[in-house]
Amino acid sequence: MCNPALAVGLLAQGAGIYSQNQAARKASRARAGAIRREGERQEKFFQQAQGAQDTSRDMFDRKSFDPAMSDEATRLAAIFDGMKNTGMAPAITGSAPQIVKDAQAAAMQGAADYNTQQNNALANLNAFGSILANQINPALSSSASETQMLGNFMRGSSGALQGELQAANELARDPLAQLLIGGGQVATSYGLAKPK
Repeated sequence: MCNPALAVGLLAQGAGIYSQNQAARKASRARAGAIRREGERQEKFFQQAQGAQDTSRDMFDRKSFDPAMSDEATRLAAIFDGMKNTGMAPAITGSAPQIVKDAQAAAMQGAADYNTQQNNALANLNAFGSILANQINPALSSSASETQMLGNFMRGSSGALQGELQAANELARDPLAQLLIGGGQVATSYGLAKPK
């Protein structure tokens, strides 16, 4: 003889367990998706920060640094060469012997050559400082600011992950499944306790 309360109870429990299992799988997929999406976001932030740092680091590469240094040194040398010393001795003219004129011309040429050499050395020295101050330091500051900002984005994004995981966990709650399991337990208990 068939016990209808027992059969209904077992069916209800089975349906409730199946429904709860489906909800748990859905929640598990949602959690995995949230974690995967967060990983992708973190990777994008990391790549952006790495790009900013690479840009600054590449400025120290000899292929880009040396030409910039050379151009700046040439510019500064032209400025320094334009500042001629007007306090030099006047050229000897008149009845001075040619040997004196030649000695003075050689000394003046030597002084001019020395000034040009000193101007070039000063231009090279100042070019390094100028490149650092006007190009590299601003780029380093910019990449540091961008990296810090992206780090803040990374922290903020990871903070949102907790809420996404809680929302995913809520998907595991299936009130109908709980009702079916509870009702099935009552019906099964009734069916088992019912006198024959």
